[in-house]
Amino acid sequence: MHKIVFILIMFISYINANSGWDPIWDLEQKSPFKLSSHQVSPNGLVFASLHESTDAVDEGVSRKQYLQIGTLAKNWWMSSTSGFFTISKINFIDNKYLLIIQNSTTVTLSSLINTETKHQRILGDGAAEYIDKGKNKGLFIFHGSKGYFTGPEYGAFWVDKVRNKQGELIEVLSKPKNSSGCIPLKSLLNQKETYPSLRQKMEDCVYVDR
Repeated sequence: MHKIVFILIMFISYINANSGWDPIWDLEQKSPFKLSSHQVSPNGLVFASLHESTDAVDEGVSRKQYLQIGTLAKNWWMSSTSGFFTISKINFIDNKYLLIIQNSTTVTLSSLINTETKHQRILGDGAAEYIDKGKNKGLFIFHGSKGYFTGPEYGAFWVDKVRNKQGELIEVLSKPKNSSGCIPLKSLLNQKETYPSLRQKMEDCVYVDR
């Protein structure tokens, strides 16, 4: 768990320092590129296009990516400067927010971009999926969120979580029953943190993948 938290803190610092929005420039003069994904908001007024450089890269290093977001008023660009995180998916959840899934060799992160304010927020680890119906409508389910046991045993585990737009933990979902047994949340969640929106108690237990 501490390792994941450290990675998240470092990546949030990287996002704040390196993914600012720049005036539009001629992308083709910067580097050969290809369009890998294009998404449009439900009302058709905002679009997002993900471009990927076709320049040669060293083995194990990701190609540089460029994310273009456009409205009726103007366009903005974001460019990746890290060779370790790759945007694997972009998707509008409504007319304002764009969901971004980023991957490295060890972790998957999900974030939201407010296309009106240009603000980006890291939601958490795992691949987020927006929930548009049922009791969790308006929230996100994070598939394959990785964590580390806080004790009495140690090691990594994977579980699905429900979070809100602020990234607050709402619920830890149980995996199918398995031989590892039902593990209390106090052994899965960092007890130095607070979880004001969590529906469960720390004594409640869930099954996880190991």
